Amino acid sequence: MRSYIVSRMMRTSIWSAFLLLTGVSLVCQASTPTLNFSPAVTHIPVKQSTTVTDLFTITTGGSFKGNVTLSVSGLPSSIATSWSHNPVTIASGVGSSTLTVEPNATVPPNWYTFSVTATGDGLSVTWQYTVEVEPSAGVQVTLSSPAVSVPQQGVGTLNVTAQTINGIAPLAGGAGASATVVSGLPPGVTASWSAPTAGYDVVRWTLTLTANSSAAIATYTIDLSVAITDANSGLVYSASPNFGLNVGLLAQVTIGTAYGTTISGNFLGFSHEWYDAQSNMGSSATGVNAIYRQLLSNLSAYGSGPINIRIGGDSTDTSVEPTATTVTPFAQLATAMGNQFELGVNLGADNVNLAVDQATNFVANMPSGSINAIEIGNEPDLYYENGLRSSTYNFADYLQDYGTWSSAILPLLPPGVKLAGPAGDYYTQVASNVTTYLADYAPTLSMFCEHFYAASPEDNPAPDFLLTPGAATSVVLQPNFAASVAAAHANRLVFREDEFGAISEQAVHGISDAFGAALWSVDTMFQMANAGVDGVNWEASDGNYNNPFPFTITNSGGTNTYAISSINPMYYGLLLFQEAIGSGAQMLPVSVVSPANLTAWATVPNGGTPRLVILNKDEAQTGNVQVAMPGYGHAAVLRLTAPSFTSLNGVVFAGQTFDGSTDGTIQGTQTTQTISGNSGVFSLPMPITSAALLIFSK
Repeated sequence: MRSYIVSRMMRTSIWSAFLLLTGVSLVCQASTPTLNFSPAVTHIPVKQSTTVTDLFTITTGGSFKGNVTLSVSGLPSSIATSWSHNPVTIASGVGSSTLTVEPNATVPPNWYTFSVTATGDGLSVTWQYTVEVEPSAGVQVTLSSPAVSVPQQGVGTLNVTAQTINGIAPLAGGAGASATVVSGLPPGVTASWSAPTAGYDVVRWTLTLTANSSAAIATYTIDLSVAITDANSGLVYSASPNFGLNVGLLAQVTIGTAYGTTISGNFLGFSHEWYDAQSNMGSSATGVNAIYRQLLSNLSAYGSGPINIRIGGDSTDTSVEPTATTVTPFAQLATAMGNQFELGVNLGADNVNLAVDQATNFVANMPSGSINAIEIGNEPDLYYENGLRSSTYNFADYLQDYGTWSSAILPLLPPGVKLAGPAGDYYTQVASNVTTYLADYAPTLSMFCEHFYAASPEDNPAPDFLLTPGAATSVVLQPNFAASVAAAHANRLVFREDEFGAISEQAVHGISDAFGAALWSVDTMFQMANAGVDGVNWEASDGNYNNPFPFTITNSGGTNTYAISSINPMYYGLLLFQEAIGSGAQMLPVSVVSPANLTAWATVPNGGTPRLVILNKDEAQTGNVQVAMPGYGHAAVLRLTAPSFTSLNGVVFAGQTFDGSTDGTIQGTQTTQTISGNSGVFSLPMPITSAALLIFSK
C-alpha cells in the first residue's frame, strides 16, 4: 500500500510540474440548471363569457433535467384558466404551453393581477401578469339606488340608466328601447315609466312606484328587463337588473358581529384659545365657572374619561411671558375633575426663550399627570401668509424651527410627557411632508395633531350644508389622510384632530350653531373613529358660532358671575355620541340600504350591550327603519329631535332639554321608548332630520 501511495504522489507531482512548465490550467466547474419562461403578452384583455389564449415559452439551461409544471394563482374562481400542455416537455432547452383564460358573465369588469409559477428540477420561478376583463357586447344597467323605499299612500322613484357597450348604439330618441317590471311587484303597488331619453350610448328612464294603503309593509325584490335595439345591426340586447323595494320602510339596517375599530373613552375634547379659556373656566380667585364644569360632567357621565382640553389656536402665537396665575384655572380644573391638557407654546414670535419660559411655567404650576403634551406653535404652514415669518417660509424651515424648539423644551418636561405636532391647518397643507416630519421627530412626540374645518365662510355654505354626506366625510377623504393616520400609529403616536369645527374663522350663524350641526357632529365623529382617529377637540372659543356653550360673564369687584348664553344644538350631538360609546367601545359593521340621506353606526361599549345610532339627515323622506340585530329581543330608544335642522333651540334628547337651564344640568324627565324585536328584527319610525340611539337588551 505504501509503495502505491508513493507512486501516485510521484505521478501527481510530475503532472503538476508539467502543467507548471507548459502554462496550462484546468478549471473544473459544475453545470448549474436554469429555468425561465415568458408569455407572448403580459397584459391579457378578454371580454366576459369569452376566451383568450397566451403562448408561454419555457427555456432551460445548464444541467436542467425533466419536465416543467405550470400553475396559476391569484384569480377569482369566476375566471377559469387551463394549459394546453402541463407538465411541459422540454426538448433542446425549450418547451411551450398555451394558457387559456375564460371569465364568466358575472365577473365584474376590472383589471386582475395573477401569478404564473414554473417548477422543475428543484427550481421555481414566479412572475405576475394582468387580465383585463371587459364587458361583453350588450347593455349594462345602473340603478340610482339598490333599494327604493315607498311609504304606504306614498311614492318612490328610481332612475334607470342603460349604457351600451362595445359599439352598440341606441336608436335616435330611444326608439326601440324598453324597460319593464318583470316580477316581484306586490299587490297595492303600481309602477309607471317615464318616456326614455337617449344620448350617444345611453338610454335613461325614471321608474315611479306608488303604494296604496293596502300595500303590505315588507321588503320585496323587483326584477326588471331593459332592452335596446342596436341602430347598426337591428339586433336587440337586453339586461335583467333587480332592486329592493321597501314598502313602508325608510331603510334597512343590518348589524354585524365582527368587532372593529376601538374608540377611546378619551375621544372627545375641546379646543379653547388662550385667555378665553382662563376667563371661561374661572378660578378660586376670580370665581369658578361651575356651569362649565357641569357641562363637562354631563359629557363624561356615561363612563368616559375626563374630557380632553387643548389650549391653543391663533392665540398661541401671540401669547406672552407667563405669570404665576397663567395656568391656575387649568390646574384647578385638573385637580377637581382630572382633565388632561395639551398646552401650546409660542413658535410664531420666533423666540425660543419665550417658549422655554412658557413650558417651564406650565410644568411648575400644573398638577402631576395633567399635561398630556406640549404643542409647539399653531398652524405653522400658514406662517408664510399671516406675517409670522417671511413669504418664503416653507415646511423645511418649520422642521428646522421645530428641531430648535423641541431640543430646548423636551428636557424640561416630566417623564412620559412629550410634544404634539405639527398642528397644521387644513390637512392637505402638510400631508406631503408627514413622512419626513415623522422620520425626523417621531421620538419627540406623543401625539400627531392636525386641524380641520368642513368649510369656510368664503365657501358660502348652504343652510343645509352640514346635512350633506360630503360634510361628514370631508376630513377622512382628504388626500393622504389614511396614510398619515397609519404612519402616526406605526410610530406609536396618538392621531388627534385637536382643532375641529364645522366652519372656520368665526363660523356661520344659523349653520354652525343650528340643529344640523348636531346631526353632523355625531356622523363626523364616527367617520373619524372608523378611520382610526384617536380623538377630536371641538372648537369652543369666545365669539365663535362653533362653540357649543358660549357664556355671559359679569365682573363685579373682581369676581366673575357666569350665565349660560346658550347651549347650542351641537352639544346634544356630543352628548348622544358619549352615551353611544360609554367608557370606550368597539365598532360593529353596519349595512344600510336606503334611498334617503341616512347613516347608522353600531358600537359595543366596554362591558355593555350593542348600541345603534341612526341619523336621518334627509330633509324630505321619513318612514320606518327596519333593524336586524340577531339575538336581542328589546331596545330602548332615545331620540334626538328639533323643530327643524335650522333650529337654534327647541332641541330635545330623550325627552330632556337644556332650554331654560341655568346651571348646565339637563331639564325635564328622561323619556325613552322600548321596542321589541321579532326574531331579532326591530322597526321604528324616523322623522326627517332626526337621530335615535338604540340600546339593545336580551
